[in-house]
Amino acid sequence: LDGTEVFASRSRCGPECLQRTRMIQGAPVTEYYQRAVVCHLVGVRPRVVLGLELLAPGEDEVAAACRLLERLHR
Repeated sequence: LDGTEVFASRSRCGPECLQRTRMIQGAPVTEYYQRAVVCHLVGVRPRVVLGLELLAPGEDEVAAACRLLERLHR
């Protein structure tokens, strides 16, 4: 399992996007981004992704990882 950022934009946002403020040339700019937890096999070829779970706003990687593991177990 690994957490990663899969998307970032300063102009586009969906209902599940996370938000952060960055300082760009001294001015605060809102950036929208999406993070995910990915379950994949390591050390094999081809690389195999078993599943991906997006983080919801206000959620940490542990909560998303638990949701992903539950879904994969079913």
